[in-house]
Amino acid sequence: MSRSIESVNVIIAQYSDDVFGAVTVHPENGSVGFGSGLQGWGFTLDDFAERYHDKFNISKRKMMKKLWGDNFYDPQAKKWLKEQPATGKRLERGFVQFVLKPLMQLFSVVARGSSELLEKFVEKNELSIATPNNQKLAELRPKDALKLVLQHW
Repeated sequence: MSRSIESVNVIIAQYSDDVFGAVTVHPENGSVGFGSGLQGWGFTLDDFAERYHDKFNISKRKMMKKLWGDNFYDPQAKKWLKEQPATGKRLERGFVQFVLKPLMQLFSVVARGSSELLEKFVEKNELSIATPNNQKLAELRPKDALKLVLQHW
């Protein structure tokens, strides 16, 4: 994803104009959106920073910066690092740990077709989801349930 964003910024730089100023895009500034047009959902790091900044007791702006680039959270030490620890313990980047993994978990839950796991995921993430005709999520086709949950999440 970083390379794709860098490629876009290279193209933007080729057509830059002083009138517009700096128009490059950066996820940590909220100027990059991630999502799926097919499934009708999307987010910026601002959305996830809003979810997590209280948990880490830092500003939303700082949380956005932690969610992109070389920022690693050590859950045992409960601190953020700018590089992998010298101990050999491999940590995941903030984006992977707090954005991609939860998304992958949701996809996995829906793919398994487990209504119980899906309900737990919705509760854990405090989602308020209105389904068509007040159907339960478990009654929807997995594809429709996934789309609905992602749109609300």
